[in-house]
Amino acid sequence: MEEYFLVHDFSNQENITFALFKATPHVKDWWETYYEQKHESEPSLFSAAPTWNFFQDTIKEHYYPVKSYEDKYIKYTMLQQGKDQDVLEFTNIFQTLWTKLGIKDIKRHLVLKYCGCLQKYIQDEMDFLDISSFGTTYRYAIKIEQKFK
Repeated sequence: MEEYFLVHDFSNQENITFALFKATPHVKDWWETYYEQKHESEPSLFSAAPTWNFFQDTIKEHYYPVKSYEDKYIKYTMLQQGKDQDVLEFTNIFQTLWTKLGIKDIKRHLVLKYCGCLQKYIQDEMDFLDISSFGTTYRYAIKIEQKFK
């Protein structure tokens, strides 16, 4: 959804509304109850509508147990392409972890992290390329893998 929101430049409230439309009904009900209770217990003339980041953090805190998040984060930080693992399979795992963790690296950092996880022969071939997009990096990795098979 993040990419979709970037393209359409939605407000915080529009992001939250859209996300709740896509969520299961119990998530929507939980959020409405949570948000109403929070504002009733802390009334203020200056209370502002929730931000997208606050909404995401609150949902993660409620629906993703800390231990589960920590395990995924450790797996993400230690991730390396396996010797017999092809680029497509590795990329699916990389993207799934990156998405589930909600990591918001700038594109260049994401590309560097991804390249650093690939097998050494792919890294060596990509050293001379100045790639700034994840999609382009992935396509080059596939081509290099096919070249050496």
